[in-house]
Amino acid sequence: MEDARSVARGAVAQRVADLYEALAADDAEWVPLLVAHDPDALIIGSDGKEWWHGYDRIARGWDAAKRANGGTRLESGELVVWSRDSVAWAADEVSFSLASGVRGTLRLTMVFVEDGESLDLVHLHASAPVPNTEL
Repeated sequence: MEDARSVARGAVAQRVADLYEALAADDAEWVPLLVAHDPDALIIGSDGKEWWHGYDRIARGWDAAKRANGGTRLESGELVVWSRDSVAWAADEVSFSLASGVRGTLRLTMVFVEDGESLDLVHLHASAPVPNTEL
């Protein structure tokens, strides 16, 4: 049962869907609409160079990634959403496809914060599942 004071899980699932749709775009013009303008926001991508701490670095990082790779199409697998008070988090195992034709699976965790009328992404971590024997 959802606590009435918590962010509605349906709103979080919709925000995740908005993020997936935005990531399919060939540009990063969507970043100011979805990502918290917070110096402590953090995006950790699957590439070793994708550690973007703070809104400005996130905006620059996603812009560079979009120029280099184009859009990334994501198809939700088993989205799990939870919330407490004004904080919500989600996890998903997605199928992805890049403009280059590369396809695969990623595991995503995301944290959102509700601030008045908006629900903003403050953290995302993407990882590619590999067997422990390959680490």
